[in-house]
Amino acid sequence: MEENIGEYLKKLRKEAGLTLTELQEQTGVSTSHLSKIERNQRKLKPKTMEKVAEPLNVSYELLMQKAGYIDLTNLKGMLNEQSEVTGSLTVNKQKEFEIIPVLKLILKNSPIFDQQNTVGYKKVSYEKVKDGQFFFLKIQDNSMMNNRIQKDDLVLVRKQSEFEDGDMLIVIPTKSNKAIVRRVYSINNNNLILQTDNPEYKPLVLKQNEVEIIGKAIEVRFDL
Repeated sequence: MEENIGEYLKKLRKEAGLTLTELQEQTGVSTSHLSKIERNQRKLKPKTMEKVAEPLNVSYELLMQKAGYIDLTNLKGMLNEQSEVTGSLTVNKQKEFEIIPVLKLILKNSPIFDQQNTVGYKKVSYEKVKDGQFFFLKIQDNSMMNNRIQKDDLVLVRKQSEFEDGDMLIVIPTKSNKAIVRRVYSINNNNLILQTDNPEYKPLVLKQNEVEIIGKAIEVRFDL
């Protein structure tokens, strides 16, 4: 008989050598809540999975599969069909929503979709992502905070290289090893300004060939 998600979570906790109190200290999830999940008296939700995955030494996507939120076999099949360049998921037009990967960062000279940098998945309506390839990027700093984008917020990104002045883009400067979020303006045919929305972060002026444009920010999500 296949174990349920509560039993599976309890087994992982035991294997990790953690008590409920210790798991609470590492995740911020109360012992009573965790206990009810283990006894299948409360549903294990994706937000809780994000918190417990690391201390329990299990991937977020496997917890999503065990809890019945996603079919990991189908998801991997979708990933195998993805573009090798962009790494984002192909939209399934028969669905009302699409499962979009959440990336904690994008490194230079690495595929955009890198399993090691994927920290979860979010549902997005099909209508919003039907044209193009998309991913969420977790913001790492407060450089755009005056535009109401702060550290740990999620930005939905459309993979594209073209832009208009003032667009908020995900870019990788050649002297950096990871992607950042900036408003981009063309000075002339050769130079770009990478502008922040926070005066504590200085703008960058670079030649066009010194900037790799990953995509355009479409919307931001944050917890209230």
